[in-house]
Amino acid sequence: MKSFKLGFHPDTVTINTLIKGLYLNGKVREALHFHDDALFKNHQVDKAIALLTKIKDQGIEPDMFTCTILVDGLCKNGRLQDAQQVYQDLLINGYHLDARMYTVMLNGLCKEGLFDEAIAAIVIVTAIFCFCSLHTLQLQSVSIDPVSIL
Repeated sequence: MKSFKLGFHPDTVTINTLIKGLYLNGKVREALHFHDDALFKNHQVDKAIALLTKIKDQGIEPDMFTCTILVDGLCKNGRLQDAQQVYQDLLINGYHLDARMYTVMLNGLCKEGLFDEAIAAIVIVTAIFCFCSLHTLQLQSVSIDPVSIL
């Protein structure tokens, strides 16, 4: 949004009005993305998780963008273990993690000083991307378990 780039910092009423408008116009995912991001920036991690749970209970599955916001927010708010659990759950549930998600998780590990875990994760991610790009091997046949690394 251009107004944010110009240094305008909206108050709670403005943010809530924007989110309500997005919901009323059927743009649920956009509203969720905006709302989650705003909550994490205000260090309201538990409210963001509660909202995500409520949305999931209504049958709306979060996309990778939303999940990445969640993991990033958890990492930035000192909740690396929760971020790792979300990350592992995504892998277990068959989500196809993207480069942004891996970057967020690696950043979280490094900020906590867990460099050995970050290096191991880089090795796993590199192996996964290489195998996937070859199109001759399927991820299921790779003997590396990406869930166990974190």
